[in-house]
Amino acid sequence: MKLFDSHAHLDQEGFPEGIDDVLQRAHSAGVQWITTIGSSHDTRVMRHAIDVAQAHDFIWAAIGVHPHEAKDATSDTFGELKALLGSQRVVALGECGLDFHYMSSPRDDQVAVFQAQVRLAFDTGLPLVLHCRDAHQDCLDVLRQGPLNDPPGIVHCFSGTKEQMQDYLEMGFYISIPGIVTFKNAAPLQEAVRVLPMDRMLIETDSPYLSPVPFRGKRNEPARVVYTAQAIAGIKGCNIQDVADVTVENTKRIYRIQE
Repeated sequence: MKLFDSHAHLDQEGFPEGIDDVLQRAHSAGVQWITTIGSSHDTRVMRHAIDVAQAHDFIWAAIGVHPHEAKDATSDTFGELKALLGSQRVVALGECGLDFHYMSSPRDDQVAVFQAQVRLAFDTGLPLVLHCRDAHQDCLDVLRQGPLNDPPGIVHCFSGTKEQMQDYLEMGFYISIPGIVTFKNAAPLQEAVRVLPMDRMLIETDSPYLSPVPFRGKRNEPARVVYTAQAIAGIKGCNIQDVADVTVENTKRIYRIQE
């Protein structure tokens, strides 16, 4: 069985000891491909994600400005981001979006930086990797203003309701399911997964965050995406191999990976 972790943060903050052992465990678990995320106002974080991808032929990178750091983004940030998006191993812009849960950056700054990245994704033809927390309607308002590619991108770490999911599906987004789906208190997400079309579904770890059961509370890593695939198979009443196959195909399609 081969799996694709569509979203992991393989950065020095999460894995200060390095990622060699992490990648070995991932391969042993069947994880053959990973997209690492470099999302920050600090372009060194973006460059690190690209460096990791360039050093491993099974890893790709997505880069952008996270909503938490929107207040610190400058014109220089966007100038460097635009240049780095042309790197061969970069397959998406993000994660970017809105987070009104923590409010690490003011609302207006978040909206302006998100709008700028929606435009940049359209100009470069890259898919968006969307972060949206406690800001569903506001995210939709920005996205509906466009312009958007077809398909526009991925709703990363989706944990909402089936009604919220439908709004994104109607816009053409793919939906990426995290380890949260294994939690006992995740009934709304589990119901959304039950009705999520298989051809629009991705899986992710969001490493080093959100470890699935039975590792909840511990540092997450790509090897554990198999538990998310297993939970989805149980919810949808299919074989885990089917989940693995279709999510690999979907992830390669949205990231335009040909191999």
